[in-house]
Amino acid sequence: MIKKLVVASLLGGVVLFIWSALSWMVFGFQEANLNHFTDEDAITEAIRSQAPASGMYILPGYPEHRPGASAEEIRMAEDIMKERMLQGPHIFTSVRLTGTDSLTPFMVRGFIINIISVFLVALMVWKIRTISFVGKVAFTVVFALAATAAIHLQYWNWWSFSTGYITTSIIDMAIGWFLVGLVLGKVITERKTYG
Repeated sequence: MIKKLVVASLLGGVVLFIWSALSWMVFGFQEANLNHFTDEDAITEAIRSQAPASGMYILPGYPEHRPGASAEEIRMAEDIMKERMLQGPHIFTSVRLTGTDSLTPFMVRGFIINIISVFLVALMVWKIRTISFVGKVAFTVVFALAATAAIHLQYWNWWSFSTGYITTSIIDMAIGWFLVGLVLGKVITERKTYG
């Protein structure tokens, strides 16, 4: 069992990694869904001057409820946030203030994440290994689509990720996990018994 799970996880992780590389770097599926600021230098300077540390940022920000604030002060802070929500813009972003000269660390971490993800799905496929090859592939794809939709549709709903970006992401995941499903369906089989 362990050997098959390890082999399935490694092979599936490799397949998913290769598909992701092709999807982003060769086919450019997401490029059409990513906009660019008209003056990146001005945006870069604004971020450097206004973001004190790397991390997640939201605009408009949640009102700060400092200790000892009166109910009136809290209400006023919430009213200001509501007014900014009405006016826009809304931004939900991740900021990394330091630069990078290599994508290698990101790719290594991405590969490890792929292996872990495939391993977790492989554990579930192992439990249903008696079903057909097609059933294993279908299970893998449906599970991946459910997980992807649960995450990406929340981004679309709450953070205004574009419909094009979300749709492309879901299709991208469906293709990648279909390929993983082929690997899992082939490697994770019911052990034959003789006698």
